[in-house]
Amino acid sequence: MVLWLLGYPDQALARSQEMLALAQTLSHPPASATALIFAAELHLQRREAQPTSEMTEALLALATEHGLPFGLAWGTILSGWALAAQGRAAEGIEKMQQGLSAYRATGAEHRRSHFLALLAEAYARAGQAEAGLKTLAEALAVVERTQDARMRRSCIGSRGS
Repeated sequence: MVLWLLGYPDQALARSQEMLALAQTLSHPPASATALIFAAELHLQRREAQPTSEMTEALLALATEHGLPFGLAWGTILSGWALAAQGRAAEGIEKMQQGLSAYRATGAEHRRSHFLALLAEAYARAGQAEAGLKTLAEALAVVERTQDARMRRSCIGSRGS
Protein backbone atom coordinates (compact mmCIF):
# COMPACT_ATOMS: atom_id res chain seq x y z
CA MET A 1 0.00 0.00 0.00
CA VAL A 2 2.91 2.35 0.68
CA LEU A 3 4.20 1.92 -2.86
CA TRP A 4 0.71 2.67 -4.17
CA LEU A 5 0.48 5.82 -2.05
CA LEU A 6 3.93 6.93 -3.22
CA GLY A 7 2.78 6.68 -6.82
CA TYR A 8 4.30 3.38 -7.88
CA PRO A 9 1.28 1.27 -8.91
CA ASP A 10 3.24 -1.34 -10.86
CA GLN A 11 5.72 -1.88 -8.02
CA ALA A 12 2.82 -2.07 -5.57
CA LEU A 13 1.17 -4.78 -7.63
CA ALA A 14 4.42 -6.76 -7.94
CA ARG A 15 5.01 -6.59 -4.17
CA SER A 16 1.43 -7.62 -3.53
CA GLN A 17 1.90 -10.71 -5.70
CA GLU A 18 5.14 -11.51 -3.86
CA MET A 19 3.35 -11.09 -0.53
CA LEU A 20 0.59 -13.50 -1.59
CA ALA A 21 3.14 -16.10 -2.72
CA LEU A 22 5.09 -15.83 0.52
CA ALA A 23 1.93 -16.08 2.63
CA GLN A 24 1.02 -19.34 0.89
CA THR A 25 4.38 -20.88 1.83
CA LEU A 26 3.93 -20.05 5.53
CA SER A 27 0.85 -22.21 6.15
CA HIS A 28 -0.33 -19.55 8.61
CA PRO A 29 -4.01 -18.63 7.98
CA PRO A 30 -3.89 -15.20 9.71
CA ALA A 31 -0.86 -14.19 7.59
CA SER A 32 -2.58 -15.42 4.45
CA ALA A 33 -5.73 -13.50 5.40
CA THR A 34 -3.71 -10.31 5.90
CA ALA A 35 -2.00 -10.77 2.54
CA LEU A 36 -5.37 -11.26 0.84
CA ILE A 37 -6.82 -8.20 2.59
CA PHE A 38 -4.01 -5.95 1.40
CA ALA A 39 -4.06 -7.42 -2.10
CA ALA A 40 -7.82 -6.82 -2.32
CA GLU A 41 -7.38 -3.27 -0.99
CA LEU A 42 -4.72 -2.57 -3.59
CA HIS A 43 -6.98 -3.75 -6.40
CA LEU A 44 -9.81 -1.69 -4.95
CA GLN A 45 -7.59 1.41 -4.97
CA ARG A 46 -6.74 0.62 -8.60
CA ARG A 47 -10.52 0.38 -9.20
CA GLU A 48 -10.17 -3.19 -10.45
CA ALA A 49 -13.41 -4.85 -9.46
CA GLN A 50 -12.73 -8.35 -10.82
CA PRO A 51 -9.35 -8.87 -9.08
CA THR A 52 -10.84 -7.37 -5.91
CA SER A 53 -13.62 -9.93 -6.15
CA GLU A 54 -11.14 -12.77 -6.68
CA MET A 55 -9.07 -11.77 -3.65
CA THR A 56 -12.15 -11.42 -1.46
CA GLU A 57 -13.50 -14.81 -2.54
CA ALA A 58 -10.24 -16.41 -1.43
CA LEU A 59 -10.26 -14.37 1.79
CA LEU A 60 -13.85 -15.31 2.62
CA ALA A 61 -13.12 -19.01 2.07
CA LEU A 62 -10.00 -18.85 4.24
CA ALA A 63 -11.67 -16.80 6.98
CA THR A 64 -14.67 -19.13 7.07
CA GLU A 65 -12.52 -22.27 7.18
CA HIS A 66 -10.26 -20.99 9.96
CA GLY A 67 -12.73 -18.92 11.98
CA LEU A 68 -11.23 -15.48 11.31
CA PRO A 69 -14.08 -13.03 12.02
CA PHE A 70 -12.05 -9.91 11.24
CA GLY A 71 -11.04 -11.26 7.82
CA LEU A 72 -14.57 -12.47 7.18
CA ALA A 73 -16.03 -9.04 7.90
CA TRP A 74 -13.39 -7.14 5.90
CA GLY A 75 -13.75 -9.55 2.98
CA THR A 76 -17.52 -9.23 2.99
CA ILE A 77 -17.29 -5.44 2.80
CA LEU A 78 -14.79 -5.46 -0.05
CA SER A 79 -16.75 -8.16 -1.84
CA GLY A 80 -19.79 -5.89 -1.66
CA TRP A 81 -17.79 -3.01 -3.12
CA ALA A 82 -16.72 -5.25 -6.02
CA LEU A 83 -20.33 -6.24 -6.70
CA ALA A 84 -21.42 -2.60 -6.73
CA ALA A 85 -18.50 -1.67 -9.01
CA GLN A 86 -19.60 -4.43 -11.40
CA GLY A 87 -23.10 -2.94 -11.71
CA ARG A 88 -24.80 -4.95 -8.96
CA ALA A 89 -25.18 -2.03 -6.55
CA ALA A 90 -28.19 -3.29 -4.57
CA GLU A 91 -26.56 -6.65 -3.93
CA GLY A 92 -23.27 -4.95 -3.10
CA ILE A 93 -24.90 -2.56 -0.63
CA GLU A 94 -26.61 -5.44 1.16
CA LYS A 95 -23.34 -7.35 1.40
CA MET A 96 -21.44 -4.28 2.61
CA GLN A 97 -24.06 -3.68 5.32
CA GLN A 98 -23.69 -7.31 6.45
CA GLY A 99 -19.91 -6.90 6.52
CA LEU A 100 -20.12 -3.64 8.47
CA SER A 101 -22.40 -5.29 11.01
CA ALA A 102 -19.96 -8.19 11.39
CA TYR A 103 -17.06 -5.72 11.61
CA ARG A 104 -18.79 -3.80 14.42
CA ALA A 105 -19.32 -7.11 16.23
CA THR A 106 -15.53 -7.58 16.37
CA GLY A 107 -15.28 -4.31 18.30
CA ALA A 108 -12.89 -2.86 15.72
CA GLU A 109 -13.04 0.79 14.69
CA HIS A 110 -9.88 0.94 12.57
CA ARG A 111 -10.73 1.47 8.89
CA ARG A 112 -14.46 1.81 9.62
CA SER A 113 -14.54 5.29 8.08
CA HIS A 114 -12.94 3.78 4.94
CA PHE A 115 -15.60 1.09 4.79
CA LEU A 116 -18.37 3.64 5.24
CA ALA A 117 -16.94 5.74 2.40
CA LEU A 118 -17.02 2.64 0.19
CA LEU A 119 -20.65 2.08 1.16
CA ALA A 120 -21.44 5.71 0.30
CA GLU A 121 -19.84 5.13 -3.11
CA ALA A 122 -22.10 2.11 -3.62
CA TYR A 123 -25.14 4.18 -2.68
CA ALA A 124 -24.07 6.74 -5.30
CA ARG A 125 -23.85 3.98 -7.91
CA ALA A 126 -27.39 2.96 -6.95
CA GLY A 127 -28.67 6.53 -7.28
CA GLN A 128 -29.38 6.75 -3.54
CA ALA A 129 -27.81 10.14 -2.81
CA GLU A 130 -29.56 10.69 0.52
CA ALA A 131 -28.40 7.33 1.91
CA GLY A 132 -24.90 8.05 0.63
CA LEU A 133 -24.76 11.45 2.32
CA LYS A 134 -26.05 9.95 5.58
CA THR A 135 -23.34 7.29 5.38
CA LEU A 136 -20.65 9.93 4.76
CA ALA A 137 -21.89 11.84 7.81
CA GLU A 138 -21.51 8.64 9.84
CA ALA A 139 -17.98 8.18 8.47
CA LEU A 140 -17.06 11.72 9.53
CA ALA A 141 -18.49 11.08 12.99
CA VAL A 142 -16.31 7.97 13.26
CA VAL A 143 -13.27 10.02 12.26
CA GLU A 144 -14.08 12.64 14.87
CA ARG A 145 -14.43 10.17 17.74
CA THR A 146 -11.52 7.87 16.94
CA GLN A 147 -7.78 8.05 16.52
CA ASP A 148 -8.30 9.12 12.92
CA ALA A 149 -9.28 12.58 14.17
CA ARG A 150 -6.15 12.96 16.32
CA MET A 151 -3.97 11.83 13.44
CA ARG A 152 -5.72 14.22 11.06
CA ARG A 153 -5.29 17.15 13.46
CA SER A 154 -1.61 16.35 14.02
CA CYS A 155 -1.01 16.19 10.24
CA ILE A 156 -2.83 19.48 9.69
CA GLY A 157 -0.96 21.05 12.59
CA SER A 158 2.42 19.89 11.33
CA ARG A 159 1.79 21.36 7.88
CA GLY A 160 1.11 24.73 9.45
CA SER A 161 4.46 24.74 11.27
